[in-house]
Amino acid sequence: MKKILLGLIAVVVIAAAGFFGFDFYAQRRVTRDVEAAFEQVRATGAKASHGKITFDVKSRTLTIADVATESGTQSPVSVKIASLTMTGLGQTDAARVSAGNVEFSDVEIGVAGPTPTITSLTYKAPRITVKDYSGPASLPQLPASSSIFELYRSAFGLLASINASSVAAPSLTGTMTFSAAAKAGDGAGGEFAYSGIAIENMKDGKIASSKTDKVVFTINQQAAGKPIKMTGELANIAATDIDVGAMAAIFDPGKANDDREYRVQGHVSAGPYVITAAPGVNMRIEGVTVDDTRINPSRMQLPALLAMIPPQGSPPPSAAQARELLDKIAGLYSGIGIANAEMHGLSVETPQGPLKLASMRFNFEHGKIGELAVEGLDTRAPNGPIKVGRFALKSLDVASFMRLSAQFAAQKPSAEQALALFPLIEGVEIKGVASPYKATGKPVNIDVLSLDWGQFVG
Repeated sequence: MKKILLGLIAVVVIAAAGFFGFDFYAQRRVTRDVEAAFEQVRATGAKASHGKITFDVKSRTLTIADVATESGTQSPVSVKIASLTMTGLGQTDAARVSAGNVEFSDVEIGVAGPTPTITSLTYKAPRITVKDYSGPASLPQLPASSSIFELYRSAFGLLASINASSVAAPSLTGTMTFSAAAKAGDGAGGEFAYSGIAIENMKDGKIASSKTDKVVFTINQQAAGKPIKMTGELANIAATDIDVGAMAAIFDPGKANDDREYRVQGHVSAGPYVITAAPGVNMRIEGVTVDDTRINPSRMQLPALLAMIPPQGSPPPSAAQARELLDKIAGLYSGIGIANAEMHGLSVETPQGPLKLASMRFNFEHGKIGELAVEGLDTRAPNGPIKVGRFALKSLDVASFMRLSAQFAAQKPSAEQALALFPLIEGVEIKGVASPYKATGKPVNIDVLSLDWGQFVG
C-alpha cells in the first residue's frame, strides 16, 4: 500500500513538473512571437514597445500591457493601449490568429497634422471588445504619413483583414485643434463623443450592420474677434451591408484602372440631428436615409485628385491647373451612384424668422441627378410668408456642369457658352407656390408650372 501511495505521489509530481514545464515553454514561445511581431513594426522605421507579457495555458489567455506604437513619419501617428487581452487564443495558420474574446482597455490614437487646417486629432476609448476574432498574426503597419488619405486607407485595409462576430465600444471621445490656416482664432478646436458603438458580423471585408446610439460635438472658434460656439447631436446612426474592401478601393492607387462598380453599403439612416450655432440660430433634421451607395474607383481617381490639391501657403493655381482640378472633381462625381437619398423634417430658427422643409429627395447615377425634389417649404421673406408645395429639377448633370465650369476658369463665358448649360437640366416643375408680390400685401399663387425641353440645337 505504501509503495502504491509513493507511486501515485511520484506520478503527480512528474505530471505537475511536466505541466509547469509546458507552461513555461508556452510562455516563452508566446513571448517570442509577440516580440517578433513588434520587431516587424520597428523594422519599418516606426517605434513599438510593450510592457509585461503573460500567458495562461489553461484558458489560452494572452495579456500584453502598455502597448505603444508611433509611425516614423514627420507628422507621427501614435497608438497607445494600456492593456490588450486575448482569451481562447489560437492560430488558424502561420499568418492569422484567432481568439474567442479580445479586449482593449484605455486606447488612445493621436494624429499630428492630418489636414492643413487641423493641427492635432486624438481619439480615446476606455474599452473595446471584440468577439470571435480572427485577424493578422502581426501588428498592423502604421500609415506612411499622417494625412487623412493615408489614415483612411490604412484603417479600411486593416478592417478588411479582420473577421469578428461583434465589435463594441461603449464610448469614444476625441479632441481636435485647429491650425492658423483655419483662421479660427487662438485655441480654436473641438470635442466630440460617440456612445453605443456596435458592429455585427465582420467577415471577408464586409460588415452586416453597424450602429451608434449618439454623437455629440462642440466646436469653438472666433470670427471677427468674437468667440463662436457650435454644438450638435446626431442620434440613431445605423448602416447595413457595408463593404469595407470597397471603401479601401477608393483610396488604393492600384485601383486607378479598376472600372468595376463596388457596392459600398446598402442602407444608412440617422436622426434626429440638432445643431445650435450663434445665439438664435438652431437647426433640426428629423431623419436622413441613403440607399444603395456604389463607387467606381477608375472614374473617381481620388488619389490623383488629392495629389493635385496644392498645400497650404502655395500660390493660387493657374487657369490651366484650375481647369484640370475641376475636371478631376467632375470625375469624382461620375464615379458615385446612390439609388435614393432623402432628408425629412428640416426646421431652422434664425433671428430673421423660421424655415421649415418637409423633405428633400434625390438619386445620383454616374454624376447625374435623376430628380432633385424639395417639398413642403415654408419660410418668410421681408414682405411676408413664402410657401412652396413642390420644386423639382429634372435630370441635373452635375459632372458635366463641373466640366463646363472648368472651361470658364479665369475667363468670362460667351452667351453661346452660357446657353450650353441649359441641357444639363432637362426640366423644372413647381407646384403650390404662394408668395407676396413686392410690398403690395397681395400674394402671387402658382398652382402648377412645368417646363421641359428637348435637345439643345444652339
